[in-house]
Amino acid sequence: MTGGSLFMETATAHRLLSGNTYFEVVNIGGRVKELYLKRPDKMSPIPQADGMVNAWEYDQGNGRRHVFSAEKGRPAPILHVRTFNPLDDYVGMSSMQAAAMAADSHNEATKWNKAVLENGASPSGALVTPTGVTLTDQEFSRLKSVLSEEMSGSRNARKPMLLEGGLQWVQMMLSQMDIDWLKGKENAAREIALVFNVPEQLVGVPGQQTYNNYREARLALYEDAVLPILYGFAESLTAWFQEWYNDLTLQLLVDEDSIPALELRQAQKWERVEKNTVLTINEKREMLGYERVDGGDELFVTATQLPLSMAGISIDQAGAVQKAYELAYGKK
Repeated sequence: MTGGSLFMETATAHRLLSGNTYFEVVNIGGRVKELYLKRPDKMSPIPQADGMVNAWEYDQGNGRRHVFSAEKGRPAPILHVRTFNPLDDYVGMSSMQAAAMAADSHNEATKWNKAVLENGASPSGALVTPTGVTLTDQEFSRLKSVLSEEMSGSRNARKPMLLEGGLQWVQMMLSQMDIDWLKGKENAAREIALVFNVPEQLVGVPGQQTYNNYREARLALYEDAVLPILYGFAESLTAWFQEWYNDLTLQLLVDEDSIPALELRQAQKWERVEKNTVLTINEKREMLGYERVDGGDELFVTATQLPLSMAGISIDQAGAVQKAYELAYGKK
């Protein structure tokens, strides 16, 4: 019912928001046919007497509950991928828990800004009665209602006030520190980004630049935030599928070459490998993820790109080496 991209996006969101991702497998004849994601807030691991977990209870709503348990001789139907939690042995800790205070501060700063704008960016002032004059409860209520309905809010900004009964308007301006909500909001956003390993430049928070450009910031995002999560999913799913298929050679890998943001790192790696003079062709090919080739174990001199043993070999041997080099590099 879901494409692969949306499936992994949801799995990642579950991990980031709750610290837990639950994969459910649907098997037919012992073969994995479908995968589903279960909401972490509705899943509860059921520990055994020895502390291990092989069953999970799922709250389906309306008082209905379903228990997932492993069938005899088969792997568990649920794969639970969780983050480290120093306070719980069975469920992970959400990154949002660590950022809870910063998130609350950010929300309150937004509410503060909204309230300030609604009140003309200041509390304006106070109505002061003449000395010895006290307003009755009815007069006070009427005056408060007039101020709220006719003088407050952006639509009433700069609207003149009609005073009566000797009332005086005393201007009361907020200090710059009081209305400096923006700085507090930026600090809160910076702390939230820090918890998720997101460079602050990518969330629009101005501040000290720690990256030379946006491209390097995106690279840091993938290296520090995205790839660790993908590696964790790939390793956990690999072990789970190996059990289901009884095949230890089965392996899920992260296709880093398909990620545009990592092109900078790949280009730097290719350049380092190409310029290395102490590695053979096959060693370089293995570092770049390619298979070995026949005759690729010779070491080449940088200046002439010839094998070190060229001086003492026959013409036939030299031709074989040259052929291996052309096969590896596609040139003479």
